[in-house]
Amino acid sequence: MKRFTLILSLMVAMVTTAMAGNLVASTTDTPVYFKLKNANGNYVKADAVDGDVSTAGKFAFYAVDGTENAYYIYSADAGKWLNYAMAGSYSNCKNFISLSDEMGNYFYFAECTNTGKGVSGYQIAPYNTNGPAQKYLNYFQGADDSSKLGLWQGDGAGDSGSCWILEEWVDVQEIESEPLTTEYYYNIKNRNSGKFLSVSGDYAAIANEANGEAQLWALVEKDGKYMLKNKTGVYVKHNTNSNQKWTVSSSEPSTFTIGIQAKATTAPTPAYYYISYNTSDLYACMHEAGWSESERVVKWLAEAASSQWEFVKTEVETEVTTLCDVTYVFKYGDKELASQTQSVISGSEYPAFNVTLPLGYSIAEEKPAGAVEATTTEEITVVVDNSLLPFEAVAEGTPTTWYYAQMHAFGGYQWFVAPTEDGSIATANHKFAASEVEAHLWGFVGTVEAGFKMVNKATVEAIKSDNSGVAAMASVEEATAFIAMGSQAGGKWFCLRYPEGDYLNSQSNVINHWWDNDNGSSFLLTEYVAEDVTVNVSEARWATKYFGESVHVPAGVEAYIITGAADGYVTKEQIAEGEVIPANTGVLLYSEEAAEYAFAKTVSYNYTLEGNLLNGSVEDTYVEGVAYVLANHSEEGLGFYKADLNKNATGGEGDTHFLNNAGKAYLVFPASSETVAFYGLDWAGTTGIENVEVESASNVIYDLTGRRVEVAERGIYIINGKKVLVK
Repeated sequence: MKRFTLILSLMVAMVTTAMAGNLVASTTDTPVYFKLKNANGNYVKADAVDGDVSTAGKFAFYAVDGTENAYYIYSADAGKWLNYAMAGSYSNCKNFISLSDEMGNYFYFAECTNTGKGVSGYQIAPYNTNGPAQKYLNYFQGADDSSKLGLWQGDGAGDSGSCWILEEWVDVQEIESEPLTTEYYYNIKNRNSGKFLSVSGDYAAIANEANGEAQLWALVEKDGKYMLKNKTGVYVKHNTNSNQKWTVSSSEPSTFTIGIQAKATTAPTPAYYYISYNTSDLYACMHEAGWSESERVVKWLAEAASSQWEFVKTEVETEVTTLCDVTYVFKYGDKELASQTQSVISGSEYPAFNVTLPLGYSIAEEKPAGAVEATTTEEITVVVDNSLLPFEAVAEGTPTTWYYAQMHAFGGYQWFVAPTEDGSIATANHKFAASEVEAHLWGFVGTVEAGFKMVNKATVEAIKSDNSGVAAMASVEEATAFIAMGSQAGGKWFCLRYPEGDYLNSQSNVINHWWDNDNGSSFLLTEYVAEDVTVNVSEARWATKYFGESVHVPAGVEAYIITGAADGYVTKEQIAEGEVIPANTGVLLYSEEAAEYAFAKTVSYNYTLEGNLLNGSVEDTYVEGVAYVLANHSEEGLGFYKADLNKNATGGEGDTHFLNNAGKAYLVFPASSETVAFYGLDWAGTTGIENVEVESASNVIYDLTGRRVEVAERGIYIINGKKVLVK
């Protein structure tokens, strides 16, 4: 039997995580050193560039006299102080930190708990000329091996890159322990619970005892990593979701890195190991979730005791396992679009396809039949399928289908995309008037093979970017042809990727670029259709309407919300011509001319008009409670009458209900008076009678109920839009 020995790099990997509140200030006589690590697992090197645990810098914090929670940061390995150029305000950026021989400027430390990772630490802010800034140390736009610490607007609670964990610096030695081997099976024992890794059905689980084949595990070496093979013939298969069970598979094993855990200057007895499928993510380790049903195995933090395992060697020798690499090359004609390589056990079926292709491509064939007998490469044919695109496009010329484009930035769904006067492309959470609609409409020109240009209807230009900095508008000929890709946001969201490189992304309310297809890089389209909602304003010139969809106010009609009442009159606020009436909103309408008016539909918004007391329904609905409806009765004339006095609206299910007709609005006061039967309309938009003038009766005349009259006798009238007392 061929034997292998697992040779581990036995240098210290992890130390116990220090939680918030553990910062100890150094003095000249007694420096106290820490490692700095953000909640994403990125350590800070001595020169403030990101690193891993093996390159973590050694930092001390010196309190600022007279300033609470303020510290100078000293890099002991570099022999320098972390410094920055103080200013009145700061922008999100890379390379904010510099190193200096003098103390320089200090930092504000505040305890925080990151909600995404569930860990506590500190958010660290520079000072501006007025005090602590609202920007935080962060590897802005992703950590790399050249950029020093930068700034980001997200605090430590909301952004794991701004949450900094302090780990006490411990000078450790190499650990002397017996090397793990592929020759014998192990019982793998959890450090926290003392229970054993096992197999239960289709899952990796935990057993109280190690007395059967289901608790025997062999290490199978593969390209410097290792698979965990159970004596029953199945392998551990990881799950990237934190709370989901890890499974077992007989043909598709996962590979793991196995590393030593240590805390002290001498080797612990016994040695404990973490088992990780992604060493760049400390939260990607095998973890015993004893709190859950069936005591499942999930992924979690390497430094947790439940993520540390003892390998107890048995005397049972392992069997030889033959592994084969299956590589799929996905090709469209002669063009290679993607590849997939997976290790499977000899004699297993070919693995399923697991690859992400650009949108608009479809795999044209099934996976190969039969069993895998040796390492192999298979070409898989891909075809174009335009039905898979999230938009309609023309190969050249002018788009025929237009869309409102939204971005998923900052967790919101209302960030609409439009060009700006300076040539950049803005993303803003706003409503826009009818005159601005075309600036928010986008179409697509291109093909799946060549890429797509995103064209604006108003400017007849398209987005151009060089894969760095802020995107801009340019002629369609000069614009960038982007590749449409799926998004981590799922559903109908999609991303636009540069031919070679990053994705378009919303940052600080403009479109920039980003390395990932995450939420901030995601677009959502709503097709623009020129549809109207028709509303009839009768001879009474006043009407109520309840809109179930967002619409723009057309010319020739005035739209109001009602915000209250005083002295027997309702008070109202106008929605300007061209502005938006949000979906599910009741309004009061007025027009000089009795006619039908077309309210153009627009995209929906997730906001309401504050203070509006008009409710309504899109269908006939019985409404309970005290409410008022617009009517014209001989008693008072045109105005809002209590619903049970309105012959056109009463009926239905007893004395406490009235029937609201489809598409109509009714008025509800938070504390309506049972004795008030009528509220009039105040055309001048005031409450009560103020600034009364004396004039002769002439021109266009209305009484206070809204009725047109030929002659103004003694009394108060609306003449040419003014309230007038006629004697």
